[in-house]
Amino acid sequence: MSTLTVQTLQAPTSGANANKVLIPSGHTLDVSAGTLTPSAGQVVQEVIGQTSSYNSTTSTSFVATNLQATITPKFSNSVINIFVFSSAYWNSASTNADYINGTVYRDSTNIGTSGNLLALYGAYGSSQNYVRPFVFAAQDSPSSTSALVYKMYIKVTNGNNGTVNDDRFENTMVLREIKQ
Repeated sequence: MSTLTVQTLQAPTSGANANKVLIPSGHTLDVSAGTLTPSAGQVVQEVIGQTSSYNSTTSTSFVATNLQATITPKFSNSVINIFVFSSAYWNSASTNADYINGTVYRDSTNIGTSGNLLALYGAYGSSQNYVRPFVFAAQDSPSSTSALVYKMYIKVTNGNNGTVNDDRFENTMVLREIKQ
């Protein structure tokens, strides 16, 4: 085995494969012992958190759910894209509308509310049960390379109309580190 040491590896600037360094089929560029630095805008890593347990609330203030994920950014200037895929189960004897609001906290910092995620309506005074899916996204610039815990919080706009349960089915939080 021999070692080739170069300062810069550069591809030809013209021709069919201009500005490309090619790795032939069946060969692998192994950088596991070194570092391959991603370009700005590339996904550095993705972390997925899931839960199938649920939380019940009639609170008009945010309460923590069981849905969370932890990521340790590789670069201090990265942004973290946060995606939540969940559902709400609601039962009510009210004919009035209620809304579920969601947000994500990073440790103790509220990343920002999503607004009214989901309208939940009663049906003419009879007891009704509804399951509705909802999705929301947020972005965070934590300026950190320490482990960060992101957790979903929910509330309702009018707690007298019924009980909202999040995480009724398996729900997912996706965290993506994007290099800047």
